[in-house]
Amino acid sequence: MKVIFIHNNFPGQFINLVKKLSCLNHEIVFISHYKRQDIIIKNIRHLFAPPLPVTHTTYKTYSQKTSHEMFLTGESFASVMIRLKKEKFIPDVVISHPGWGGSLYVKDIFPLAIHVGSADTKKYRDQSHAHIRIKNMGTATTA
Repeated sequence: MKVIFIHNNFPGQFINLVKKLSCLNHEIVFISHYKRQDIIIKNIRHLFAPPLPVTHTTYKTYSQKTSHEMFLTGESFASVMIRLKKEKFIPDVVISHPGWGGSLYVKDIFPLAIHVGSADTKKYRDQSHAHIRIKNMGTATTA
């Protein structure tokens, strides 16, 4: 089975699943902005999505800021997925954390892949329910 993992930080909450699948000889690609150097998982291909550009844009609301950053992150990760598609890597499954927007365009690029989004549900003390909904927006748009 071919699997793509999408998370802002490698390996994120997927560490145990990635390790298990890699031991079972599945073909795994992990796409992220950042990689923890202290974690090494054999038999996977790690690709970096270009980080977001530094911007000094002023937003009126948190939702505007988050939405804009999600679209930019989605474009960054999409560029890596398009490269994989050109290399003829077509995943059976894409597993992602949609909270940063990295999986926003999964279904556009890999329409036949099963997409599993692991969304945040924990509400931190300074976050509203709207904040959590915006953060998980990528789940609804790629299901």
